[in-house]
Amino acid sequence: MQNYLNNKYKDCIEYEQYRWAVIIRDISFHDVNNDGKNEAIVIASSCYSGTGGPDIHAVYSKDSSGEIIDLFNSCEVDSFKGKPIWDNLVGNRNSRLFYEKNLLIEKFHDGSGRKNPLTLYYKWNGKGFILAKVEKAKVYKTSFNCARAKNDAEKTICGNAELAALDLKLDSLYKVIMSKLPENKRKMLKDEQREWIKERNVTGARDVDYFLQTAYKERVKFFMELKTFICDTSRKTRKK
Repeated sequence: MQNYLNNKYKDCIEYEQYRWAVIIRDISFHDVNNDGKNEAIVIASSCYSGTGGPDIHAVYSKDSSGEIIDLFNSCEVDSFKGKPIWDNLVGNRNSRLFYEKNLLIEKFHDGSGRKNPLTLYYKWNGKGFILAKVEKAKVYKTSFNCARAKNDAEKTICGNAELAALDLKLDSLYKVIMSKLPENKRKMLKDEQREWIKERNVTGARDVDYFLQTAYKERVKFFMELKTFICDTSRKTRKK
C-alpha cells in the first residue's frame, strides 16, 4: 500500500523534506464489499495536505487482475434527500474513516469545537458506496434564526450549547438596556451592537469556538456593567 500511494503521489517526492510521497496515518482491513476479501481503509497525508490534516480518505481493493482500485472518495456527494450536506461545517475540517456494522462511516471535525458536527454513513450497493444516512450536530436556540445561519460564527453558535446560551443572555441584556436608554442613546447602542456583530462574524479557520466564547464573555460583562451603571444613575436621579 505504501508503494502504491508513493507512486500515485510521486510528485510529492520532489519536495526534499518528504522522504515518502505519502504518510499513512491509519490503515485497517475489512470486507466492505462482501467479496470474501479484505479491503484497505486508508487515512493518509500527502504533501498537498499542508497543515490541514490528512487529505487521503480512501478504500482500496484489488480487481481480478490484481491491480489496486479505489472504491471510495470522500466528498463526492453534495446533497442528501434534497438537502445540502456540508453547509454546517466551519473553518478547517477533516474526518476519520472506519467500518462498523456493515457501514462505512466518516466522522468530521472542524473549527467549531463541536464533538460530531457531521457524520456520514455509506453502504455498499454491489457496485459502489452510496450515502445512506447523514447526522448533523444538534442546533440550539439563539437570538437569531439558525435555519438562516450563513457564516462560520453563526453556524458555530447554533451548534454550541454554551455559545447559544451566551447569545441569548447577551440579547436579553441588550433589550433591557435599550428599554432604559433615551431615544438618542438607543441609536448609538444599536449602531455599536451592529459593529460588534460584524466583528464577531470575522473568525479565523481554527478555534472558532474559543474566539467566539472570548468575544461573547467580554460583551456580556460590558453589558452587565452598563446595565448596573444605568440603574444606579436612574436611582440617583429619582432621589434628587
